Amino acid sequence: IDIHFVHVKPPHLPEGQSAKPLLMVHGWPSSFYEFYKIIPLLTDPASHGLSNEHVFEVICPSIPGYGFSEAPHKKGFDSVNAASVFYELMLRLGFHEFYTQGGDCGWLICINLAQMAPK
Repeated sequence: IDIHFVHVKPPHLPEGQSAKPLLMVHGWPSSFYEFYKIIPLLTDPASHGLSNEHVFEVICPSIPGYGFSEAPHKKGFDSVNAASVFYELMLRLGFHEFYTQGGDCGWLICINLAQMAPK
């Protein structure tokens, strides 16, 4: 299944600091675009007058069947399946530990993902 996602890395990091990977999952009816305005605050907080204590590398996928992601071919595709797909995405991007945020029905995907991969 082809998954569309937006991946935004911090433009710069304070010396000795690494970005925290953050998977942000949209709800219904919505899309990755709902995070458009907050991504710069998370990836470059200092440029927006915020503390740079926490800088994130943000990954915003489109849930399968939404936005630009391919619709699932499997009958009964649910939030557990979506969590598995997103976990595989994060592993392919090189993240074995990461934070998640889910809004609306995206929270259920994140809960399932946290149960699959507690770190």
